[in-house]
Amino acid sequence: MLMLAKSFSPALPSDYVICGNYIDLHSSIIFDNLIEQPFMLKKGYQASIEYELAIWGDEKLTHDQIIDIGKKSIKAGTLVFE
Repeated sequence: MLMLAKSFSPALPSDYVICGNYIDLHSSIIFDNLIEQPFMLKKGYQASIEYELAIWGDEKLTHDQIIDIGKKSIKAGTLVFE
């Protein structure tokens, strides 16, 4: 899975983790060092993010190609598949 995330509001440091149950492909945002317990934001807290998501193809796609797609996508501000 490839995800390009941008336009965080508010601009907070975060990490993405794939669902710990590995049942599906949703992701969780963990706000580092900003809250006492991950996933426990105060009532009324609001945040937004823009993202693009893609599920990649077959076994021919290499690790290096994925890294290259990521670098080009960050530079372009959109997912880039060439």
